[in-house]
Amino acid sequence: MYNPLHRASAGGSLNPKELLDIAYCLRGLRTLDEWHGHSSGVKTSLDFFFEGITANKYLEAKIFSCIISEEEIADKASETLYDIRKKIRSKENSIREKLDSLIHSSHYQQFLQEAIITQRNGRFVVPVKAECRGNVPGLVHDTSSTGATVFIEPASVVDANNDIKVLQGKERDEIMRILYELSAEAGDFAESIKHSYESAIRLNLIFAKAHLAYKMKATKPILNNEGITYLKKARHPLIDPKKVVATDIAIGDEYDTLVITGPNTGGKTGAFLASAVGIVNGDAEACKEVLHNIRPEDVVAAEELIQNAEFTLDMDNSTGKQVYFKLTLTTDEHVATVIFEDEHHTWTYLEADGKVLVDNRKPAGEMLIPANDVDWDVFTIENIYNWCKTADISEFGRAKEAVEMNTKVATDGLENPRGIQTARILRKNVESGFVAEDEITHVLMWGTAGADARMGGSDYPTMVSTASGNQGLMVVMAPWASSQYRKMSAEDGYRAVAFALLMNTFMKYASKEYVYMPPTCSCATTSAPAAAAGVAFLHGLTPQQINDMLCTAQVQMAGVVCDGAKPSCATRMYVALFGSLQAMMMAKEGIRATNVEGFVHNDLKVTLENLYRLQHDVLHNKVDAILWDIVKEQKVIH
Repeated sequence: MYNPLHRASAGGSLNPKELLDIAYCLRGLRTLDEWHGHSSGVKTSLDFFFEGITANKYLEAKIFSCIISEEEIADKASETLYDIRKKIRSKENSIREKLDSLIHSSHYQQFLQEAIITQRNGRFVVPVKAECRGNVPGLVHDTSSTGATVFIEPASVVDANNDIKVLQGKERDEIMRILYELSAEAGDFAESIKHSYESAIRLNLIFAKAHLAYKMKATKPILNNEGITYLKKARHPLIDPKKVVATDIAIGDEYDTLVITGPNTGGKTGAFLASAVGIVNGDAEACKEVLHNIRPEDVVAAEELIQNAEFTLDMDNSTGKQVYFKLTLTTDEHVATVIFEDEHHTWTYLEADGKVLVDNRKPAGEMLIPANDVDWDVFTIENIYNWCKTADISEFGRAKEAVEMNTKVATDGLENPRGIQTARILRKNVESGFVAEDEITHVLMWGTAGADARMGGSDYPTMVSTASGNQGLMVVMAPWASSQYRKMSAEDGYRAVAFALLMNTFMKYASKEYVYMPPTCSCATTSAPAAAAGVAFLHGLTPQQINDMLCTAQVQMAGVVCDGAKPSCATRMYVALFGSLQAMMMAKEGIRATNVEGFVHNDLKVTLENLYRLQHDVLHNKVDAILWDIVKEQKVIH
């Protein structure tokens, strides 16, 4: 908003989109001003901001009357433009009449490939058989890919086509004049618009905060300078109020303490280091992004802390919890214990020097995470497919943002020796000629390169999918790579990415992975098939075929155990993505796994529900317990 207005006030010319943005802004400002006018006479603390809003119905109406869309200027934007376009239409009608007479002539029909009128290079032409090109006097503008057809502009319409070209040049000049005139008027009102816009932004923020506070039943805090804080019935604002356990917390009076909450990494490499880093410079308010402020010097300090303190971290399966970890920190002077339950960032117990400070532990079977509430009559593969096909491209801004962000991560994985270099080695073998440079290879390379980078220490941010960075990288980059290889439009690519993201969400909900942590690899069972579904979307597979391919993919991926986030995840993703692409090729030919073959059902949702039963009822906790024993035996916890 500010940049276009600045250019306009400096004498620059704005494009139709920029002018429409200004008009829409003016419409919003006018609506807000009119709304406030309905309560005139009632004094409030917000009157100052409303007084800063100035409606400009004149400029708003003028822009909307001249500009129909980002690509179209109205005929009546000026009398000159109307007259030029009238002449163009008259010339085009005249040409069509002449050509229509020619293609229906018994003399010329024998020379034509088809009795149609078309355009090449903006000029009206007819398709003529190549061997008959000398029988139709005129100019050749194009040839078909087979060489069997030449597109000729008959001599009788050359002058008229030339006239249209001249008129089109005048049309462009007039449109530029109109845009310049509108831009100049916008520049004249620039300061007023910017001031009004800033007032509206402040009001929007105030109303948003008020709405949130009302919805959360929040209370205004009373601050003091004594360093003492009392939180009465404090609760996490993002947890269902009906499920959350309120807690009374007092800090700064009887004791001072620092509570660290963050992701529990179980038996994954770096668990103790991550805990120590959190103590050094963690952000306790950042939930799963507790380590977002960490600097290199914090890592050094954390390593020193590990050397001077005793950490113990263990897992207890007897609780029946999907997540249950107890972390104990012992120094020469103090001992502290914290317990996490049900979620990586949900701490329910805190003890310091033998004194229990917080105890919100739940009995086994009482999870803090509410059950899913999904309308499966609406949330279907077919509905997702149809929406991604037909929705306005403006709806896919997040998909575009995901592509831009995750491409940087994937590029890092291809260009630098990150992780175990799954994608980079693949590209090296493509360059040597050992691996074919085809679409599948392209999809596999870009679909896994981001995981190499992310697991190998890349600093680039990642657009996640279903709370996972690796999954976000795969479901975004695989279909995008397919669209790029096939030289499809960016719009087609964004639609396929959106479809893959939504299918990943669909599969997560259907397999209940949003309410419990499965022992198997989610990248393999849900995200790799979802990524391949995005590729299938570009290849024109139907919703039923996509359902079939995703069911078949589960046969290959169902038993892939997750043993923690690490560099080798990229290789696992590679195998899963390749298998899912194979399932896509099978579905394209009408071949799929059926319910004769085990847990697979003809319907994807039922297949995933069956998978949940296998995972939860048979493998849940058992896999984690064995893996925990293994990592302790191998002494690779830190």
